[in-house]
Amino acid sequence: TYSLIAAPEGVMALPETSIQGRQDGFESAWGPTETYAATRTASGTKTDTALIEAPRSISVATRQQMEDRAVQNLDDA
Repeated sequence: TYSLIAAPEGVMALPETSIQGRQDGFESAWGPTETYAATRTASGTKTDTALIEAPRSISVATRQQMEDRAVQNLDDA
């Protein structure tokens, strides 16, 4: 819950604040994954789709896998 409290008169300057967040358990077809096992794809459907609902001929290689294997072109992938 939130409560509103009247502020004292005059100007109050607050220090700059940086807020960063992360939603655990959320994966997008366009975003990075936390593991090698991607669960979503945009291939074939051009939409954010669960792999289980995508055509069966799709193979997914994550950015991390390609970086770990030093992939330079599609033949290396």
